[in-house]
Parts: sequence; structure tokens; C-alpha cells
Amino acid sequence: MTIEHPMHSDIPALQILWKEAFSDTDAFLDLFFTQAFALERALVAKEGETVLGALYWFYCAWEGNQSAYIYAVATKKEYRGRGICRALMEKLHSEMTGMGKSTILVPADDGLRAFYARMGYRDFGGMDEKVYHPGDASINADKLTVSQYMQKRRMLLMQGGVLQEGDFLPILSETLSFYGGKNWILAGYREEEMWICPEYLGDPKLLPGILKALEIPSACVHTAGEKPFAMCRAMAGEESLPQYFAFALD
Repeated sequence: MTIEHPMHSDIPALQILWKEAFSDTDAFLDLFFTQAFALERALVAKEGETVLGALYWFYCAWEGNQSAYIYAVATKKEYRGRGICRALMEKLHSEMTGMGKSTILVPADDGLRAFYARMGYRDFGGMDEKVYHPGDASINADKLTVSQYMQKRRMLLMQGGVLQEGDFLPILSETLSFYGGKNWILAGYREEEMWICPEYLGDPKLLPGILKALEIPSACVHTAGEKPFAMCRAMAGEESLPQYFAFALD
């Protein structure tokens, strides 16, 4: 088995693996592989020409600390249980250590959380979720572009918050809607009658008025909290961890 950066000829196999492992639509896959994918930000495990597993990352930063956000780690069903995921992660850790970068991920379940903890990952940036409904009175709410959102986000982000910009923006701009007002921002998308909002920065007491203004019937909103969410594997000798992470592709 070899682990290396993929070639263009591997992309069809990577798309098949992604569809097997995750529930994303063909439209999302087209978006990702045309606007956000880069050969140098992916690793693939292969046996001959057969793709066995893969992972991807975006670069991000917090308080001047450079990091890589790892996502879509997957192994083909018939090859699971053979240590392929661990081998991919170890190769990535070696590359990132050489570049002076920590690594961040969001486990899909508690079993994976324990698996990554054994690799040196620690919990950080807890996230709580709560369903909100419109109030009686609306407050001023403006629709923002992703660039406007990120500019305002930099002002509202708490100390130790992870900046997710650069190559990550095409995915965010095509999958989320962005809103803001005085001292708050909200990002989300509609899923049937409910809105899913992976980030809200601001006073939660404002949310009923925001939903009223945006004519959103109900929203599951993620805010900084206590429930374990992201994990970080810090550089050797680095004790501090980021404090907040919002946008997960897992």
C-alpha cells in the first residue's frame, strides 16, 4: 500500500469513495471537486491503481497558529479494519509537523472521538445546539456576502476562534446563507421546514427577533457551549488549543 497525494486520474475513484462513505449530493461533489479540491490538500491510500481510502484538508488559523482542518476521512467498505485510516492520518501528521501546523477535525461520533484521542487529539471549542422560533418583534437583519460575513466575523470572533477562510470560502458561499446586524452574525441553510445554522455569534436573546425579520419558521442554531465538538492535535510542545470552531464538513 502506498500513501501519496492523488493525481488527476484518481478523481473519479475519489468521487465514488466519497459517495459510498457520505450522504452528500452529486451537486455538492461537483462543487467540491471543481471549486475547493486541490491535489496538494489531499492524501490517498492505494494498492496498485485501486483507491483504498482518502482524506482532505483546508488550511485555517487561530491566534497566529497555522492549522489544517481535516475532513472526509474515508476507507472503502471492503478494506475497513486494516489500519488504512490510521496510516493516512500518520502520513498527514508527518507532513503537517514538517510545515509547523497543528491539525483539527470534527469526529462524526463518540467512537471516532476515542479513536482520534489515541492519536493525540484533545477536545476544544464545545458547541451547543438549540431550536429557536420567531418572536413577536423583528430586529434589523441584513443579507451578507460571504466576504462581508467573514469581515464581520473577524470582529465578533472570540479569542482563540479558528479563522476558516481562503480555499474554504467557495464551499461556504454555495452551501450557506449569511446574515448580520449590530453585533451579531448568523450562517445557515434550509432543510425542509427547519433551518440549520452552524454558526451564530452574538447574544442568543436576539435570535427570536432575527428569525422574525428573516421569516424563518424555526432554526436549530449552534452556539459556543459545552458539548464536545472539534478536536485538535497540537504541535509537539504546544500546550494551548484553539477555543472555537464552527464550520464542519463531516
